[in-house]
Amino acid sequence: MEQVLFLLLVPYFVLAWLRPRSALLLLLALLPTYLVRGNLGGIPTTWLEIAIYTIALVSLIRYGVAPWRKLLSLNYWRWLAPIGLWVLAAAIGVAIAPDKRLALGILKGWIIDPLLLVALLAIYAQREAGFERLWRHSTAMLLTGATATSLVVLVKKLLVHSLERESIWYDSPNVLAMYLVPILVAAVISLMRDWRTISRPKRATSMLACVVVAIAVIATGSYAAIVATLGAGAVYGILRLVSWQRLAITLAGALITVGIILPLISVVANVWPLPSHYNQVTGASSGEIRLILWREARQMIYEHPIVGIGLGQWQAKVAALIKPGLKGALNPGYLVELYYASLFPHNVWLTAWLNVGLLGVVALAWLVVSVFRAARDAPLPAAVLSAIMIHGMVDTPIFKNDLSIIFWLTVLAAVGTEYIVAARNQTHHI
Repeated sequence: MEQVLFLLLVPYFVLAWLRPRSALLLLLALLPTYLVRGNLGGIPTTWLEIAIYTIALVSLIRYGVAPWRKLLSLNYWRWLAPIGLWVLAAAIGVAIAPDKRLALGILKGWIIDPLLLVALLAIYAQREAGFERLWRHSTAMLLTGATATSLVVLVKKLLVHSLERESIWYDSPNVLAMYLVPILVAAVISLMRDWRTISRPKRATSMLACVVVAIAVIATGSYAAIVATLGAGAVYGILRLVSWQRLAITLAGALITVGIILPLISVVANVWPLPSHYNQVTGASSGEIRLILWREARQMIYEHPIVGIGLGQWQAKVAALIKPGLKGALNPGYLVELYYASLFPHNVWLTAWLNVGLLGVVALAWLVVSVFRAARDAPLPAAVLSAIMIHGMVDTPIFKNDLSIIFWLTVLAAVGTEYIVAARNQTHHI
C-alpha cells in the first residue's frame, strides 16, 4: 500500500512542474501524509517530505536562486535571528545526542522540512499572490485537509458506535486534536473576518467545514483542545478590542510564563490542576501520568540545564525508567499508560528544553513574543499561536512534522503582516 501511495509522487511532480503554486498549496491539505513512511536509499522518509523536496527542486530548476536572494534581501532580519537561534539549538541537540541517526531524522522532519516548505510559501507570496492572499489560500487548504480527516472520524463513529476517544490514524486522540485545533481557530476567525466579502455558497461551505472539524475535536475527548480553542477566541477578542502592542506582548509573556511554571508547580504540589481521563483497565488517570512524566523531565533538566539531553532522546531515557520502581508508579497499570504516553513530556516548554536546550527555549519564547508583537495590525496569527501555546501547557505541539508546519505558518502570517504594513506605510509616505 505504501509503495502505491509513493507512486503518487509521479503525478505530483507533473503538477509541480505545470502548476507550482497549486502543488505547493496542495501540501497544506496533505499534511497527514507524513504518516506514509518509507525508505529512500536506506534513509527513512515520508511522502510529505519527498513532496516538499520535489516542489523545492522544481522551483530551483524553473526559477533558479533569484527568488531565494530576494527573500533574504527583504527586511526579515528581526525574524531571522530567533529562527537562526532555533536551528542552531537544534544542531546542538543533534551534536550531543547519543542516537545520531534518530536525532538527524528529527532535525530533518521537524525542523528543516517545515522551514523549507514555509520559505517556499514566502517566495510564492512575493512572486505571485502577496501575503494576504497566501494566508487565505493556506487557511482554505488547511481546512480542506482537516475537514477530510474529520469526516473520517465522523464516519468511523457512525459505523462503530464507539464511545472511545477517537484518534483514527494518529498516535493518540491528543495528537489528532493538536492538528485540528489551530486550523479550526484560523478558519473560524478568517470566516468571521471575511464574512461580508465572501459569497454565500463559500460562506456556507466554510461554516459546514468548521462545524465538522469542531465535532471531530470534541470526538477526541481532549479537554486541553477545548480550553485551547476557547482561549484562542478570548485572545483574539481582547486583541481586537484593545490593539495595544504592550498588551499583546504581556499576553505572550503570560502564556510563556504559565506554560513553563505550570508543570514545575504541579510537580512540587503533586496535584494535577485540570480535569483528566481515567482508564478503568489500568487504574491510571492522564493527570497522574503527566505528573510522573513532568517529574522525570524536571529531573533531567536539573541534570542537563544548558543543552538538554539531545534531539529525540527523551523517550529512550524514559523507557529505561519504566519499571515498578518508578517514582509514583505503584500500580502496574501506570507502566502500561506510561509506555504509550512517553513519546514526549507533555509540555511544549519542557520538550523544547530537553530537545534543544535553554537556547531553544529562548528562541521559542522570542518567536512567540514576536508574533504577538505583530498582533496590533493583525491579531489572527497571535490567536492561532495562543491556541498552540495553551494546548502546549499540557501536551506537545510543534514537535511533529505537521504540527511544526502549522506553527511556522503562523509565524509566516505574522511576518507577512509586518511586511504588508511596512509596504503600505512606505507607499503612504511616497
